[in-house]
Amino acid sequence: MSANFSYASNLSTLHIDSSDLVIDRGKFTATFTGSVVLCFDDIKLLGEEAVFYFEDDKIKDIKEIHIYKNIRAIEYDNTVLLADKAVFEMAKSELKLTGNVVIEKKGQIMKAREMTYFGKINDVVLRK
Repeated sequence: MSANFSYASNLSTLHIDSSDLVIDRGKFTATFTGSVVLCFDDIKLLGEEAVFYFEDDKIKDIKEIHIYKNIRAIEYDNTVLLADKAVFEMAKSELKLTGNVVIEKKGQIMKAREMTYFGKINDVVLRK
């Protein structure tokens, strides 16, 4: 079973692929699980679970997106990013990677507890 969800109100484009989707109107959430791939505004994120937090029960306006477990990313310049969790805050247009963050760029490896992209996020390609 594949869950596909497209949304474009707050983002120029958003496409999600996952194995399962559960919407909880009481908690204002949509939870995607199983090999989740998120593609939006020139960025793709891979993880095992993504939880969308919405402003209200209409499940329309996204407040935050949380991606969990085995976050993987490869940027356009072949920079590899790994993390335990990623949070995209819509109001700030900010992506924060936390937990065992590893960045490999041009043979150099940096480890951190947290890494934050501020402003518009461009040119990030994630692969398995």
